[in-house]
Amino acid sequence: MDVDNINGFTVVKDGIKILGIYYGNEEFQKKNWETCLTTINDKMNYYLYKKNVKSLRTKASILNTYILPVAWFVMQVLNPTPNVLMQIEKLILKFIWSGHHWVKKEILFLPLYKGGLDIINIGTEYLRRERA
Repeated sequence: MDVDNINGFTVVKDGIKILGIYYGNEEFQKKNWETCLTTINDKMNYYLYKKNVKSLRTKASILNTYILPVAWFVMQVLNPTPNVLMQIEKLILKFIWSGHHWVKKEILFLPLYKGGLDIINIGTEYLRRERA
């Protein structure tokens, strides 16, 4: 990556980062989802190990409030690949279940009154936002 300094600003020839989103060539733009997945994983680890969150309902609230908006932000600008959506879903399941999955994953995304945890489904939400 070629870097120049102009008037104290770093200029990168492969692309530019504006408001946390990388723009530029394809390799440079891959950083968006790599950063997104790393941030999601780091936040999940923070709540699991630093805050010692155990309750499923609390985990669902944390996901919807603090963790999944990281992905929504990037999705406002870029379309995620199916692989990225699958990786985020795996991280969600890992965060909710510490080991054995006690119910089907589809149940987690159902509303509370239907027996779910009311977790926002990343794939469905992406499609909804894309059509809006």
